[in-house]
Amino acid sequence: MASHNVVHRSSGVYKLQALDRAFAVLDLLAASNTAMGLAEIAEALGLHKSTAHRFLMVLERHRMVERTQAGKFRLGLRLCEYGSRAIEQFDLRDRAQLHLKTLVAEVEETAHLCILEKTRMVYIDKQEPERSIRMTSRVGASSPVHCTAVGKAILASAGTQLISFTGATEVGRVISEACAHTVKKCHLEMGGKNIIIVMDDANLDLAVDGAIWGGFGTSGQRCTAASRVAVHKKVYGEFVAKFTERAKALRVGDGLDPATDMGPCVNEQQLKTVMSYVEIGKNEGAKLAAGGKRIEDGDLVRGWFHQPTVFTDCDPKMRICQEEIFGPVVSVIPFETFDDALEIANGVQYGLSAAIYTRNVNNAFRAQRDLQTGIVYVNAPTIGAETHLPFGGIKNTGNGHRESGEAALDFYSEWKTIYIDYSDRLQRAQIDNAE
Repeated sequence: MASHNVVHRSSGVYKLQALDRAFAVLDLLAASNTAMGLAEIAEALGLHKSTAHRFLMVLERHRMVERTQAGKFRLGLRLCEYGSRAIEQFDLRDRAQLHLKTLVAEVEETAHLCILEKTRMVYIDKQEPERSIRMTSRVGASSPVHCTAVGKAILASAGTQLISFTGATEVGRVISEACAHTVKKCHLEMGGKNIIIVMDDANLDLAVDGAIWGGFGTSGQRCTAASRVAVHKKVYGEFVAKFTERAKALRVGDGLDPATDMGPCVNEQQLKTVMSYVEIGKNEGAKLAAGGKRIEDGDLVRGWFHQPTVFTDCDPKMRICQEEIFGPVVSVIPFETFDDALEIANGVQYGLSAAIYTRNVNNAFRAQRDLQTGIVYVNAPTIGAETHLPFGGIKNTGNGHRESGEAALDFYSEWKTIYIDYSDRLQRAQIDNAE
């Protein structure tokens, strides 16, 4: 049993060293592009082969490492990138409270791999703090084909009657397939690439207000954020001038400061994602009209702050106009006719929210009918849904269910139909003729 527990010793110092070595193994495998053999791992970390093997066995048991058919080792759960260690030195002398720290590993975000965050927990048992630092997993999926043990158990359990999931479309597909095996109800709320349409008869100042709030509110990190703005060519130049001027004037800083207009990205990985899409936009030929850089001034250098970024003269087929960025990046697309605007709006795989700014009631009602989204706003941005109304999308955004309002009750409950007969004679439904 001792060979299966790297921390089962009386010394707190030994336990911390053991954790450091375990993390070193994970960091090494994360940095390697290929699976590594036992001898190679031991040599790289300066460990005896038996010691390295003991750590690998524990990590494999916790599914943090997996073994290939050739007997080599690689990072478990097919993680592409192992994130920074968030573990701190435990003060083993103070056991008045349960110590809990997290170790985070993040998946590299690309157009083809799912985007997820893995969280590992290291904790000290309250009953035997000297003897039992353990490792475990939190619920989650790590790739389009793998889930953690806890996630798999929840999906497979007969006691789980339904699953409600919010996250990446790729992961939603996996969950949907898993639920199908046990015929579970499954509600999926997934990606979005929302648009604001600005017609030539729109109140431009109001439209600019809506595009600023829809694109940069909460740093663009909400599923309904308006990362696309399609503008009629007759007012395109005027709109772009006002919009970019407003974006440049936004005050970025501490989200708790009432004077702040836009806060940071949620973590370093998301900041990197935003920065990568800025480069993609440049390479695709979009015109960078505002922002485009990480903020490294003063105290903000210590955070994950990015400038509000505006691309103009965008082609609707560009990746920055097709893929969910989830950050402060807005692409402005010119169009000539209302039909062109509808085609641009519907030309993405998602269908969550859309908005139109116009004074033409016919165009407003046609947009309500023809926009392929679950939510449509007229003369308002794509964000700000009310909780008493159904919320959700179509296409690759959702699978038909809705959050919020009375519609949400349908998913979390079942209809039961009851017939009561008081005639005291046989009723042959749909056969007997009315007398």
